Amino acid sequence: MNYYQPREIIRDKKPCGLYHYTCRNDDQIWPVGLCAEDCPGHATPEEAREHWREYLIQGIQFDKITHEWPKDKCQVEECNEQATMIGSTKNEPGRFIHKLLCDKHATSEEMSKFIDACDTWSSY
Repeated sequence: MNYYQPREIIRDKKPCGLYHYTCRNDDQIWPVGLCAEDCPGHATPEEAREHWREYLIQGIQFDKITHEWPKDKCQVEECNEQATMIGSTKNEPGRFIHKLLCDKHATSEEMSKFIDACDTWSSY
């Protein structure tokens, strides 16, 4: 199993007071997402989690709905327009975020409102 969460960076076998968003599997831990790309670390677990969220937002994609069912309404609160797109994030392991959106709300800005950076796990 892969367990994703912020963890304190260990340098020279000692915690250094900085955090990365990481994956742990079989007692091995490594930084993931933007933290894996020359990130020096974050002062708090919350900052590391937000860095992970930024990575998820970068992976937002939209696909056209290929069928029309009258029940497929946009999932933005208080919008009753017909959904025409499926917004998702391709970067998130363990759970997948899929939202039905109308043309007006099929934007990265709107989709990012559905994305949180909670601790998660995956079996792949």
